[in-house]
Amino acid sequence: MKKKIVTITAIFMLLHTAVAFAAIPFILSAAARSAPSIIRAGSTLLLAPVGSGIPKYGTADNYGIKRNFIGKVGAYAGIAVSGYLAYSEIKAKLAGNEQMYPNLANATKKQTNAPSAAGATTYVPSNTVGSYISYNGNYYQLTSYVHYATGGCSSACYGTDGDTKYFPNGSGLLIVKNGWYGPKDVWTYGGVSAYTPTYIDIPPDQIPAAIMENGDIKTNIQQDLDNFIKMNPDLVEVPQTLPADIADAERQVNHKDLKTADQSRVDALTQNRDAAQTAYNNNQTQENLDKLNQAQAELDKAKATQAKDNLQNANLTPPENPDLKEINFTPLYDLGNDLAEKFPFSLLKTIKAIADGFVTAPKAPEFSITFPAPFNHEWRFSLARWDGIAETIRFLIAATFLCYTVMTIIRRWR
Repeated sequence: MKKKIVTITAIFMLLHTAVAFAAIPFILSAAARSAPSIIRAGSTLLLAPVGSGIPKYGTADNYGIKRNFIGKVGAYAGIAVSGYLAYSEIKAKLAGNEQMYPNLANATKKQTNAPSAAGATTYVPSNTVGSYISYNGNYYQLTSYVHYATGGCSSACYGTDGDTKYFPNGSGLLIVKNGWYGPKDVWTYGGVSAYTPTYIDIPPDQIPAAIMENGDIKTNIQQDLDNFIKMNPDLVEVPQTLPADIADAERQVNHKDLKTADQSRVDALTQNRDAAQTAYNNNQTQENLDKLNQAQAELDKAKATQAKDNLQNANLTPPENPDLKEINFTPLYDLGNDLAEKFPFSLLKTIKAIADGFVTAPKAPEFSITFPAPFNHEWRFSLARWDGIAETIRFLIAATFLCYTVMTIIRRWR
């Protein structure tokens, strides 16, 4: 009984804790209500901007991106929800669709053949044949590199030691570093009208630094990310508790006292009216005037409902919480302990004590047969393999004996 009470108490504490840390709904701003949305786990998730219920767009780690959503609760309330997108899922969908999400795509890869800018007298080109440079608005590709101990080109390309000089070479370009008659390096480039960029995926642990700034997702990447989410909502992983969290938030909203619920509705519609008033002040068109009149009418209706509810609730007295008293189980425990010592229930204990004197530890029988010459073999046979069956039979015999004894006592007693 004590064990059951402890278990029930522990369950109650867990339930109490769950309720205490449940999602707390808040009133949606006009910006949040007009934000685009997706459907996940049967719930509406708003891709709300920062400041409309979420502190920042999200974060990134070495495995994926977390986007902060608002789970919609009714028409005017919501809760904070974190959605997660794995890099592997993002890259799989980006393949072939980079032009739709250029900022997001570029943040997950790097170019391997980007042209370096030449032109400075201190510039040192790459020695990798096939690499690109840009010079005076044109692209060139390296075809050869040679180091000369002396000589190496005509006097036209000689220059001050240490300088990098540039010489037209047909449609290409010649770059020479170090001049006169000493050692020099010569790079020969061919002119190209354009080049094809090549990319590789950057390691996952480098992506957070590429897409985050000041602890939040960069604005241009966030725009691509939201477009990506709207096109691929099934890739967003949401907490398994989301339906329960939404349902709990709805209960909190529905179980608020009428006065608080009315005030929340009035506050939300006031924000909507103020936004419509600002829009009309900035641009006095008939369309904006119609929106302002509609917003004002909805606000007036909510205030009228609030006044009516306040009048109806004026004479209502909330019920008092019942005074729950703790149940004392001590007498019940004492009764159980004393009953085992009273006749005739004590007979079972007495009979068991007498029978225990005749009981020894069970041991499986063993048989041994020795065969004489010419076999000279000893054959052993043990019943230990049937210990489980023997234990079951012993239990059934003991249970039968106890049941028979109890029934006999009851019949005799009657």
